[in-house]
Amino acid sequence: MIFDAVGDRPLRTLTPLLDPKGTYVPVGAPEGGRWFGPIGPLLAVMLQAPFVKPRVAAFTGTPKRVDLEALHTLVEAGELTPAICREFELADVPEAMRFLAHDRPPSKVVIRVRDD
Repeated sequence: MIFDAVGDRPLRTLTPLLDPKGTYVPVGAPEGGRWFGPIGPLLAVMLQAPFVKPRVAAFTGTPKRVDLEALHTLVEAGELTPAICREFELADVPEAMRFLAHDRPPSKVVIRVRDD
């Protein structure tokens, strides 16, 4: 499963990363255009969905604490691995922003607020 919280990659670049029985779940989208705003890119993905393999499933809802705790448990157990390409300390946010703007990272960038 690819759970895409940003939605800034074309569907055609993500489907090859999935098992044929996998699922792509778009959750977020970039700003989008003048007429549809951020819903435009999500609509485009959903319109392509009947014509692509693997499956595309829409996700809407409000996160519940119990669900977030379940995800945390999966991550801690090593059963769910977040795709993180780089981490920055809070003091290095300007560098992180430059990295995002110029290097087009292949996965997520984390700003570490505190050490646990």
